Amino acid sequence: MHPPSIYDAYEDWVQRHGSLTDEDRQLIKADLINLRDPPLLSVAMPLVPELRQEDLRCAIDALRNQLYPGWELWLWGIAPPAVLPYLQQAMTADTRIRWSAQADAQAVTALACGEMLALLEPGAVLAEHTFYEVAVSLRTRPAPDVLYADEDRLGPDGHRHTPRFKPLWSPELLATHDMLGQPCFYRMSLLQRLGGPRPEYGPAMGWDLALRATAATTPDRIVHLPTVLCHGRDGAEPDRQDGYPENGERALRDWLAAEGLGEARLRPAPLQPSAWQIVYPLPVELPPVSVIIPTRDRPELLRACCTGLLQMTDWPADRLEVLVVDNGSTDPEALALLRQLAADPRLRVLSAPGSFNYPRLNNLAAGQARGSLLVLLNNDIEVLEPGWLREMAALALQREVGMVGAKLLYPTGEGVQHAGLVFGPQAVRHLLRFAPANDPGYGGQLALTQALSAVTGACMVLRREVYEEVGGLDEGLAVGFNDIDLCLRIQDAGYRIVWTPHAVLVHRESASRGLDVTEPQRQRAEGELRFMQRRWGEMLEQDPYHNPNLMLYDDTGHNQAQLSVPRRTPPWRRAVEAVQA
Repeated sequence: MHPPSIYDAYEDWVQRHGSLTDEDRQLIKADLINLRDPPLLSVAMPLVPELRQEDLRCAIDALRNQLYPGWELWLWGIAPPAVLPYLQQAMTADTRIRWSAQADAQAVTALACGEMLALLEPGAVLAEHTFYEVAVSLRTRPAPDVLYADEDRLGPDGHRHTPRFKPLWSPELLATHDMLGQPCFYRMSLLQRLGGPRPEYGPAMGWDLALRATAATTPDRIVHLPTVLCHGRDGAEPDRQDGYPENGERALRDWLAAEGLGEARLRPAPLQPSAWQIVYPLPVELPPVSVIIPTRDRPELLRACCTGLLQMTDWPADRLEVLVVDNGSTDPEALALLRQLAADPRLRVLSAPGSFNYPRLNNLAAGQARGSLLVLLNNDIEVLEPGWLREMAALALQREVGMVGAKLLYPTGEGVQHAGLVFGPQAVRHLLRFAPANDPGYGGQLALTQALSAVTGACMVLRREVYEEVGGLDEGLAVGFNDIDLCLRIQDAGYRIVWTPHAVLVHRESASRGLDVTEPQRQRAEGELRFMQRRWGEMLEQDPYHNPNLMLYDDTGHNQAQLSVPRRTPPWRRAVEAVQA
């Protein structure tokens, strides 16, 4: 029996984990006493004809109930007659509330005085600790230029539903849809430099601003608070408004052009048509690619793998070489196959006898490879469609991308084998393993190109210069974790690890090497885990690309996202721990 979905379980989760206790409020107030130079924070909200007085009242009451008092609200636009008396009363009662009937979002930004500003949907309600969370985050160094948090929706009866638990920002994911959503606070100096929001983008104005603002700062100044801080009204979502698709596409094309990607093609993401797939451009002269395949015996696997590479893959024959690294095959059929394959001018067989050491085999081949792009491929991978390499290569050629992984399926219909790796306490797990092949996943996890912490070494594409810069695979990790270690070292060098659902292959997982079942194998695996814990420590405990309110996936067939006890320690609790330390 499957556990309930996120949406079915959310109401109970809110009761248990999604609301402040009296103790929380007291700790927040105590922490605020020590807050030096408290910033002024601005929020701006449009008045629209369909806005009800009760909704506006709830939004303003939520601001007045904020535990952090340093805020101002700017309303803009023509007030519906039904809300005008209440609005005038509210402004008289609280001078932090301002209204300009003639202004638009751009003009309001110029009027606001806060250090940070957020644009909210009509009637959106902020959680009572929102401004506290933002103010505390401004104490970090470097201080954020863009700060966003999780959100949910409010139904007509006020109940909370449809949570959006978001991952860490990446430009690849933001290019598919407005992943930042609300609340999203921008540093005022950054907004001034950008010229503020652009109202001509209509309901896609927020996405346009997110694209431009994140491109104008550095990744370490884009901060995600993984806690629900905003409750949007049903029906007020920007992507439900007239004109959103065409204005969103225009904003995306403008951003791509500014990033030097004007030749990229856009099309609806196949598994999530409300979002975009970006087909990144390849150079006119395609780079040479070297595919590295370690192998030992198992001729049926190698034959299928090489057939797909040499006969199905859409890449010029004179720009493709396959390096089969033979780790001591003895099977007569395998030896005959190696001789047969070597007759193809695109393929070389490298002899590498000795005990199995996956990094050593790949490093040996990489040293002899001629390509500027390297593909690390298991011999139990099978090609399904011709465009997989073009998709992965186009991403790998982006200057800030260090590694690209693919979507891998089981061969007999069990669904997704690999869609990225998730780190958590005491384990590294596959993301949504066993989900149906056509499942978009929660928040598009299985449908949209995005950055992740790591991808499997069964199918990796990266630039040769990146591989050499980080020193290749670590031969101290003979079997396990070497792909994860490589991903972490690539990230440490300043690159992103990107996973694409638009390159789909079959993976007969562990078919060639088998599973760790003997006592020596278990001891080796445990030693490799200890090695990783010593080298990477806390980085393996908390995955920034996996929201800590979502469960860490296991390998027992739970193929849908589930809610978790939050793994984040809130800042008021951290303040107490710091005092006690």
